[in-house]
Amino acid sequence: MWALAHQIGIGINQSAFSAWARGLANIYFWLIPAMQITHLLGMSVLMGSAGLYGLRLARGFDQPGIAASAGASLLPWIIGAALVQSLTGVFMVLHRPTRAFDSLMFLPKLALIVLGLSLFLVLLYKLKRQTSERLSVMLRLAGASLFSCWIAIALAGRLISFIRAG
Repeated sequence: MWALAHQIGIGINQSAFSAWARGLANIYFWLIPAMQITHLLGMSVLMGSAGLYGLRLARGFDQPGIAASAGASLLPWIIGAALVQSLTGVFMVLHRPTRAFDSLMFLPKLALIVLGLSLFLVLLYKLKRQTSERLSVMLRLAGASLFSCWIAIALAGRLISFIRAG
């Protein structure tokens, strides 16, 4: 599997998009640090909204209606931060694709991102449909899972540079 990921990285590295990203980074020396800082700020917004929302649900103090409205109010922040994360992440991968695809943490990070965003949307849907006064144990566990997922995403992102395949 990692050999295939490496080949994908090499293929992207030989693309015109990757050459464009490297060319921009060579002209504007500050571009990659700015992308990395923006990427980290986007992760902070995601952790502060989706992650802490999961922690709030895990505590179980909210009624489902209040929790659903709080989640809906966070949705624009989560969508905006996810877009910032996507744009900066794609640029950084285009700049050095083999660095990303040769890491043992890159593909798990992508899977965790899909899981985290999906779990948030499922939680919003379930909370709008719940009729009882208190949060169910399953919703509380899902909230704890959401929080844990965003912690894992942040850690996986940091480890991309350090944990290499083969």
